[in-house]
Amino acid sequence: MGNATPKQLLVQATILVVGIVLCVELQGVAGSVHAQEREPVIREAQPRSPFCIELDSHLAPYRTLTVLGANLPTTDAGRLQFRQHSTGNLSAVFGDEPRWETPNLAVLDMRLVEDRLWQQAKMTLQVRITDTDGKPLSDWSNGVRVVQNASDCSTPREAPFPPEAPVRGVAGDLWADVVIGKPDFTQIAPKSVVPFKLFNPGGVHVDRSTSPGRMYVWDG
Repeated sequence: MGNATPKQLLVQATILVVGIVLCVELQGVAGSVHAQEREPVIREAQPRSPFCIELDSHLAPYRTLTVLGANLPTTDAGRLQFRQHSTGNLSAVFGDEPRWETPNLAVLDMRLVEDRLWQQAKMTLQVRITDTDGKPLSDWSNGVRVVQNASDCSTPREAPFPPEAPVRGVAGDLWADVVIGKPDFTQIAPKSVVPFKLFNPGGVHVDRSTSPGRMYVWDG
């Protein structure tokens, strides 16, 4: 540096300034990309048309809104808000009722918020995620049909298990016989195994050594 000419010093200073500017810009781009990756994204709201959410159903799955996406909140920091498709009217923001199961899954029993929605026999709602102050964090979802009871839905759903099923252990009863890892079917809790649906299946093993054969489903 001591023997550098003024022109060389100017070139070195210019290179240094350009390097600093590029570093700052790259950090800004990286931060922006990182922030975008963490924004909640709703891929789909279910049930999809022509099926409906039936508010008066005695079966919780029929009353449940399922939100599938990415980067969904996993704490109480997230909120859900609805928009009436026909009018554009917005609902209150709901924070205590939704269950944020995983970063890809949230569920809401719509009966819990029924009294704070529009009192109509049939309506189509969209849902979005907001923060605790009601600031939108995601775009609106596809429309979900919400009805008061099954007769208001053009395509009623079938029951998830036979309403008059034979007793457990009879061939053709369509019920599980045991829950591996649990003493009986009374030992259940959220995110646990139940006899009529799967929660998080991990594999299937078919035992053909007996007749009729046996199928073991890993669900945990």
